[in-house]
Amino acid sequence: GEPLPLTLSCGIAQWESDDSRFEDLFLRADGRLLIAKKSGRDCIVTRDGDDSEEMTLPHYAPCRVHK
Repeated sequence: GEPLPLTLSCGIAQWESDDSRFEDLFLRADGRLLIAKKSGRDCIVTRDGDDSEEMTLPHYAPCRVHK
């Protein structure tokens, strides 16, 4: 068959010391996923905030990575 075009946007979070529920972690990752989707295709958001840098993944278009 023909290749299927595929894109991936991710919101990544880790357990923080002040998290008391799994929902805290989930909501933070979900918020970052929404930012990634609004930023375009093939985006990874790992932190909250206004600081960001341009990053190119192999075989992918440039994406915004928030730090």
